[in-house]
This record gives sequence, C-alpha cells and structure tokens, in this order.
Amino acid sequence: MTSRDFVCVVKQKMQSLLRIFYKQLILTENNNTQQFIRQLAEREGVSEEKIKEIIMDSFCKSYCKGENIGAELHFEFDSRLLVYRRYKIVSELNDPEKEIAADNKSLKSGQVKDGYFLLPLDVKNLSLSINQEIKDRLRKDVGEIN
Repeated sequence: MTSRDFVCVVKQKMQSLLRIFYKQLILTENNNTQQFIRQLAEREGVSEEKIKEIIMDSFCKSYCKGENIGAELHFEFDSRLLVYRRYKIVSELNDPEKEIAADNKSLKSGQVKDGYFLLPLDVKNLSLSINQEIKDRLRKDVGEIN
C-alpha cells in the first residue's frame, strides 16, 4: 500500500466515523451515548477517554468563541450526551462570564452541583459546527485513530 492509498483509506474511515457520530450522537434522541462511545472506541482501536476527549474538545472549540469565549463547559456521558455551561455560584458577582449570583432567578432553569450552576445547552443547535470541529480534530489526531 502506498502512502497515497493509506491517506485515502484514512480519509474514508474518518468520513465514515463522522457520519456515524453525527447520526447516532447528535441527531438521535434515544441513544445510549456510553454504549456508542464504547463501540466506536473498540472499532477505531482507541480508548473511550480519547473519544470523549475529542467530543469535549470539539464542543469547546465550537461553542467557546465570540460572546462565549470565556465559557466553561460541563459534560455528562450517560444515556444521552448532556452539555452544560458552568457558572460558579457566588455572593458577589465579579466575572459574569464565569459566575452567577446566588440570588439569581436563573438558577431555577438549570442544576446546582458542587457550588456550580449548570445551564443546559441545546446540543442539536450546535451540531453543524461541532461536526466540523470533530472532523478537524480527527484529522489532527489521525495518528491515534487508524
């Protein structure tokens, strides 16, 4: 196999991986994210943590720009992928990008966990830009995912 053939095979594999990822993880409501990540990791010969890292990095790169540049994200990989914007709960607000006042009415619209407010993000509306970030990340990490 020539190096050109190898590159073509890797590109095809990445495109296939992206189609599967996009269809099963982003678009499907009732999936089991943990099972999907496990199967994908086994199929690609990498760790589950590596797949999760790619997903998290892709979300961060896609979401944390423009007005969200200072955002901190929290991820939960359960039966569904849940992504939250994370704010520290404080008595006096100093950094509105990373903090929320303890008396803020918005605290009712999310979860409070370990002194942080977790505001759920609409994963479906981010899916197109996230898909591109995942594709870029897979290209970068092609040495590990083959």
